[in-house]
Amino acid sequence: MEVNLDELVKDLESGMSVRAIARKNSMAESTLRYRLAKAGLAKDSRFKGEPEKIVTGTSTLTDEAGNVKLTWTKTKIKDTDNLESFKQAVTDFLAEGNIVGKNTIKKPLTADDDTLSVYTIGDAHVGMLAWDKETGADNDLQTVQEDLLGAMDLLVEQSHPSYEAFIIDVGDWFHSDNANNRTANAGNALDVDGRYPKVLQVGLELVVKLIDKALTKHAVVRWRSAIGNHNEHSAIMMTAFIKAWYRNEERVIVMDTPNMFMYHKFGTNLIGVTHGHTVKAEKLGEIMSVDCKDLWSDTNNRYWYTGHIHHQSVKEFSNCVVETFRTLAGKDAWHSASGYRSGQDMKCITLHKDYGEISRNTVSLAMVRGK
Repeated sequence: MEVNLDELVKDLESGMSVRAIARKNSMAESTLRYRLAKAGLAKDSRFKGEPEKIVTGTSTLTDEAGNVKLTWTKTKIKDTDNLESFKQAVTDFLAEGNIVGKNTIKKPLTADDDTLSVYTIGDAHVGMLAWDKETGADNDLQTVQEDLLGAMDLLVEQSHPSYEAFIIDVGDWFHSDNANNRTANAGNALDVDGRYPKVLQVGLELVVKLIDKALTKHAVVRWRSAIGNHNEHSAIMMTAFIKAWYRNEERVIVMDTPNMFMYHKFGTNLIGVTHGHTVKAEKLGEIMSVDCKDLWSDTNNRYWYTGHIHHQSVKEFSNCVVETFRTLAGKDAWHSASGYRSGQDMKCITLHKDYGEISRNTVSLAMVRGK
């Protein structure tokens, strides 16, 4: 429902809590917080227990006659020390007996050089917490591990024995990008299962297990973590971790560009990877043609693999195909209340060096859980 700004201002000035105002307006507290942040009305004492904020400017509300009705200060949440959280996660990971060194997984004896197996991981949102009575399904750290590992096991078993695999995390691997458990830009509250270092540790351990699983089937495994709107900083930190972890393993290649757009050529195929939150799908072909002038003329099959919207979508344009992928993760409270619904699955796409996509395998969440 629409919230009358004058009434909202009165309630804020009267000292009402955000929870009380949300209840009064029959809306989710997280939704109201989001609207308050967008309107610049997220003010200090109204949010008890909030993390430290910094001033970014001031705004003034006037009526139609130009009379000043309210002046307020715009703020944003001050970032916590993400580096320290990352260090703690790595320390905890190593403390559990994980040793950096040469991978002991045997290289497969047979492999097809003419194909590439592309494992696409939709927005994983590791750390997201959901309650089934509120959202329709539970989600926590244990759930995301079991579902992703189960899906990867099935897909590796079903996939073509390509010499090389390309595992693509299309972004938002982590649900939260800082210990505040709020989005970096708007400061929206996020439902998170556990302390930030714990979430990081689980996410790092999980990606190692996924790569190790792919190494049992493919001679070479390539990894890319796209930068999403939920993990702008942690995507870069995680990429650095993976590269360091496998520094002695020539069978693992980490695509470590900090660019929002990443490209990989395989035969006559040109693959573009981006999360999808910074540009519309119809612009991606043009961006690819400019960024990859030399590769563009050498390829016939051009694909963009993206995420962000959590549902399946394939759009064919004159110069490329743009596909978004479903996630295995459930819905958080905000998305559930906002009416977002989609299927849940994970895919492995087989590309031929000359003919483009020749097959794909899909594993649904029901298959993973045996339901």
